[in-house]
Amino acid sequence: MSLQPPLKVFTVEDANRLLPAVRARLIELRATHREILALETKVDIEEMTGGGGTPSAHTVARMEEINETIHVRIETYREQVEEFATLGCELKDLEQGLVDFYARLNGQLVYLCWREGEDEIRFWHPLEGGFGAREAL
Repeated sequence: MSLQPPLKVFTVEDANRLLPAVRARLIELRATHREILALETKVDIEEMTGGGGTPSAHTVARMEEINETIHVRIETYREQVEEFATLGCELKDLEQGLVDFYARLNGQLVYLCWREGEDEIRFWHPLEGGFGAREAL
């Protein structure tokens, strides 16, 4: 049975102070994700250009090497996602760089909502709402 870490509730100031670490982790996650996609593309190309016959020993060895590298990079990605979670915020969309932070607003538990490219946190939304429901602080 895995224990859930206690819910971290941020102030706007605390969440803003965390943004440099969030930005750095997004860069790492995206780089690893791109590597995995590129390796998977190599596997696809090898499979498509294999000619349909029995693959050579060299091709088999190359495919095994690529697949092993993919598995290693996927494990790295999982570790990076876990590290991100230790910050206390939630990654909602890697591609868009959407990150939410739990906060209290008028006595209600809400998300502070940040999107990569924004200088600071200026929006929030209800827990059951998403990016489209965000409102200015």
